[in-house]
Amino acid sequence: MEVNGRPAGRPGPGQGAGAVAARRQNAATGPAPERAQRTGQEVTDPQAVRPSPSPRSASSDPGEDGHDGTVYDVAIVGGGPAGLFAAFYAGLRGMRAVLIEAAGQLGGQPALVYPEKWVYDVAGFPRIRAGELAERLIEQALRFGPDVRLNTRAESLMPEGVAGEPAGERPGTGAAGEEPAGQDGPAGAGSPPVDPARTPGGWAATAGGAPGGAAGRPEPVAYRLGLAGGGFVRARGVVVAAGLGAFTPKRLPAPGLDRWEGRGLSYGVRRLDDLRGKHVVIVGGGDAAVDWALMAVDVAASVTLVHRRRQFRALEESVRALKESPVRLELDAEVVEAGGSDRLEWVRVARKAEGTAVELACDVLVPCLGFKADLGGLARWGFAVEGHEIVTGPAGETTLPRVYAVGDVARYPGKIKLIAVGFAEAAMAISHLKTRLDPAASLQPAHSSELRL
Repeated sequence: MEVNGRPAGRPGPGQGAGAVAARRQNAATGPAPERAQRTGQEVTDPQAVRPSPSPRSASSDPGEDGHDGTVYDVAIVGGGPAGLFAAFYAGLRGMRAVLIEAAGQLGGQPALVYPEKWVYDVAGFPRIRAGELAERLIEQALRFGPDVRLNTRAESLMPEGVAGEPAGERPGTGAAGEEPAGQDGPAGAGSPPVDPARTPGGWAATAGGAPGGAAGRPEPVAYRLGLAGGGFVRARGVVVAAGLGAFTPKRLPAPGLDRWEGRGLSYGVRRLDDLRGKHVVIVGGGDAAVDWALMAVDVAASVTLVHRRRQFRALEESVRALKESPVRLELDAEVVEAGGSDRLEWVRVARKAEGTAVELACDVLVPCLGFKADLGGLARWGFAVEGHEIVTGPAGETTLPRVYAVGDVARYPGKIKLIAVGFAEAAMAISHLKTRLDPAASLQPAHSSELRL
């Protein structure tokens, strides 16, 4: 396979290691002004290859509402691994995409929460640092030049028009440019905002379609995504890849512990070197706790893992390695107290079965108890939600037509939450959306090994 006319693996001018590193940095935080064209918070890389939008995909005439008239083929909400791969795959299938990310950089949790953690279960990599995986995904996602909006939160979703109705120049307008009337149907571009979940006869009703499928629902011409702080984007389809939504770490309940936050207590480890030579206590029994214990043991003066149960929830191979490592295990135990002078110096661990306690030297305390998920405004978009997850069918479609959910936010029977699974879900959602937008397109894409990009 060739890339830009050169055999894969051979760098051309401006493609050496330094250039690649620069591109990764620009991708992670947004291109520098001299290398990008910006419209508000929209970022486009003029050096990236962009599929030519068809007349039905985009227009450039400003509307009366000040919007530039662009209607994307797909709006992707969330710039983590699944969202990044969805952006790449949309480009691969010739779709114009906009990628909306609430944080100031792309990459999701691998980039923001645990960039130095080893990831072992992504195909093709015996192991890879989470931060490097994020960099590679970002570079891949920008291959076809999607529009990227950082520090931007999508807060609302409204349908515009109904497919099959006479349409004017903009979705949601009648033949003479008039807005569709009636409260029972989807709102037009100029209509008052309508919450589909509250609209009589609207899309939140099953209308013949079971949860996880949009069968029997009216097809909108497009969707209008309202953005926090004002403004909106229009797209003919939507892929929600919001991960856990707004996530916050679950707190360790020991009394008085919060006073040590930033002085030894940390709910995440961004740099492994911060643990070098320290007495480290990690709390938890899942993959995060076990993985960090196995990594910390190579640099820390001592590592203790405290878990309130005797059984772990981590991968079996990781648990085997943990039991054979120098990590001290305090099982069926809890951290109940912490102390020190200016910084954390010790923790008290209660051994529940024995009814005793032990005091351990502790410079760094890392609770790995998981995160609290919050869909926020996404929960009011009108699709079916269970807990903090969006219900989907086998192809990823929600109960709204042409709106899909992929990655950790998606829920369906037999779901396994892995980055690798999110990649597959993204490819499926994009391919199914492609055929919905263009019935002549094939659901089965061409093999990428046969393409000349």
